[in-house]
Amino acid sequence: MPVNKSTFLPALSIVIFIPFYYYVVPRTNTLILTRNSRTFIQNNNKPYYTENSHLPTMRNDLLFIEQDKLDLMVNLTSNSGYLQRSSRGNMVQIRYENKVDLRIIVLTYNRPKSLLECLQSLNAVEYNGDNVSLHIWIDRDVITNKIDTSTRNVADAFNFSHGAMYIHEQNRHVGIMGQWLNTWRPCNDSQERVVILEDDMSVSRFFWRWLSAAHTAYDSRHDISGYGLSHPGISHAQGDSLMVPANNSVFLYRVICTWGFSPHARRWREFQEWFYTKARSPSFLPLVPGILPTEWFEGEKVHGRENSLWEMWHIYYTHNASPPQFTVLLNTQYEGLLAVNRHELGLHDQGRHSEPWEFLLNNWKDNYTTFPHEPVRYNYDGNIIIGENYTYIMNDGT
Repeated sequence: MPVNKSTFLPALSIVIFIPFYYYVVPRTNTLILTRNSRTFIQNNNKPYYTENSHLPTMRNDLLFIEQDKLDLMVNLTSNSGYLQRSSRGNMVQIRYENKVDLRIIVLTYNRPKSLLECLQSLNAVEYNGDNVSLHIWIDRDVITNKIDTSTRNVADAFNFSHGAMYIHEQNRHVGIMGQWLNTWRPCNDSQERVVILEDDMSVSRFFWRWLSAAHTAYDSRHDISGYGLSHPGISHAQGDSLMVPANNSVFLYRVICTWGFSPHARRWREFQEWFYTKARSPSFLPLVPGILPTEWFEGEKVHGRENSLWEMWHIYYTHNASPPQFTVLLNTQYEGLLAVNRHELGLHDQGRHSEPWEFLLNNWKDNYTTFPHEPVRYNYDGNIIIGENYTYIMNDGT
C-alpha cells in the first residue's frame, strides 16, 4: 500500500503542506505507477513486470495534488508525465521517469493485429540517434473493466529496438477521450517532442525527420496547436477536397489532424487546463457554427456517444484561442503521407478502403524541410486566409 507523507514548500515565507503518495522501481528501469495500475517495463531487452503492491517507497516520484483544477498543479520536476483520476475522483499528475527527445504514445484497446502493425512501422523509423521511448497505453473494457488479453500479449511480445518501451494499463475505462487527453502532460519548460498514435496508424520511416524539423521551425509561434502527420483530405466546412498548391511544402490548417498528432507542449498544457476547468459544465457544448465536426458531434450526442469525438473540444478551443490556432501539415502533393490510417474496424470506422492518396511516404525530398516564415493558412472551407485577423505572434519558444 502507498505511504502517506508530506513535504514543505516555501512560498513567500508561508509553508504549504502538500500531501503526496509515491512509489519507485529500480532507477535503471523506472516508471511511476498509480494506484490499481500495472505496468510492464522493457529496457535493454530485459522485461521487468511490476505490481504496485510490491514496490518500495521513495520521495517525490508520485505527487497527488488534491485540486480539481489542473492549473493549480505544481511541477516539481522538469519531466513530462501523464494524468490519471485517483480513487478520490481528482485528476493526478504522474511523472514519466525518463527524459527523451521523442516520446511515442500508442493508444490501444482490443485490436491486437492492428497494434502489431503500428508497432512494426515504428521500429522501421529513422530516429537519427535521438533518445526515444515508446509508451503503449491499453484501455479497459467499459463493462468488465478488464484488459484485452490478446492486445496485452502483443504488447508484451514486441521488442522496440530504438529505446525503452513501457506498457501502461489504464486503472479504469477512460475511453478514447481519456486516452488522448491524459497520456501526455508536458511540464512547463518541456523540450521533448511527443507523437500520439491510435493503433490503426502506420508511420513513414521519415516521420521523425520532418516532425523534429517542424517543431524547431514553428514552436516559437503562438498560433500553432501542433503538427499532423497525415492530410485532412477534405475541408471541414462543406466537405470539398482540400487542395494545396505544390509550391507550398507546408501549410497550416484550422482543424487538428488526429491521424498522427504531435501537440505543441505549451498549447497542449493550456488546452488540458481549459478542458478540466471551464469546459466540464454539463450545460456546455463545444460547438463551432458552420463546420462538419459540429454536425458529427451533435449526431453522436443523440446516441450518447459525443465523448467519442474528443477532437470537437480541441477544435472549439483552438477556434476561440487568441490568436486562433492551427495544425502544421506537410504537403507532398500526393507522393505519400507521414502516417496513414488503415481504417480498421473500430469506434469511428467500419473498415472502408483507403483512398488512392493514402499511402506512406517512401522517398524523401529536401524541400520537405523548407519552412517558410509565413506559411499559407487554410480556413475550414479550404480557402486561404488573407488579412490581419489571424496575425501570429513570435515568442521565445513557449
